[in-house]
This record gives sequence, C-alpha cells and structure tokens, in this order.
Amino acid sequence: MSYIPPAYASIYVAGAAITMDPADFTVYTQLTGFTALGPSYNCSGDFANNKISVSLLGDYLVNCGLSFSGTPSSTFTVKPYYVGLPAPGIQSAQRVSAVGDTSFIACNGLVACTGIGDITVYAAGDGAGDTMLIKDLILTAAKVG
Repeated sequence: MSYIPPAYASIYVAGAAITMDPADFTVYTQLTGFTALGPSYNCSGDFANNKISVSLLGDYLVNCGLSFSGTPSSTFTVKPYYVGLPAPGIQSAQRVSAVGDTSFIACNGLVACTGIGDITVYAAGDGAGDTMLIKDLILTAAKVG
C-alpha cells in the first residue's frame, strides 16, 4: 500500500443569521458568510472567499452541513461544487414545514480532485422567491485517496 500524504481543511460559521435571498433561488447559489477556519494541512481554507482550495490531487471526502430556517413549504437542496461544477452524486434536500422551523441538511461524498481547484457549497430552493436564513454552516474536505 502506498503512502497517501494528508490534506484537509475546514471553514465554518456558528450562531449566525445569514440571509440568502437571491433573485431566483431555483438557480443554485453559492452559500456565503463563513467566518472562521477549522484545522487545515496541505489545503487552504479561505472563509473570506467561502471556499477550500485543494492543493494535492486525489479523492477527497467532502462534508457540508447547515442548520437554517426558510420559506415555509419549500424544499432546499445543498450540494458541493468542485472547480465551479457540481460534485457528481453528492447532494441532500430538506423541506421547511412551517414559519420558524429550524431544519438541518448534511451531505457528504467523494470528490475526485483531478487538478488544483476550489471546493464550495451551493444551495437552491424550489421557488424563485424562496429565502434561507443560515444559522450554522460547515464545509470540510479531507484527502482519502
């Protein structure tokens, strides 16, 4: 078995009140508002630009999770992106039942990072006028192969 050099990074925001209110939330919109770095090694967490920059090629386990409230009776879908494109097969959705409800979405999966690039997280609602109020948000990436 060959040695896999470690690489990982994390960015997050906790206890926030970040409103995502794009003109058309049926189009995937990058989630913003990260305020802090978690641990990192051989990758760069960049909370100011809402991304993790991958510096070593390979397979990365990407995790994203958020707690939020939003437009009642709307379903929100979250997915990570790599180099500006959706990571294949990784997404999760959650429906907001009523006003004031807090929902949680988590998704994770493997992303084949074939070049140096950025990992970001995007969300969409099922209605053009949907809004999302993010309370907690985390994005992590860890090289596993």
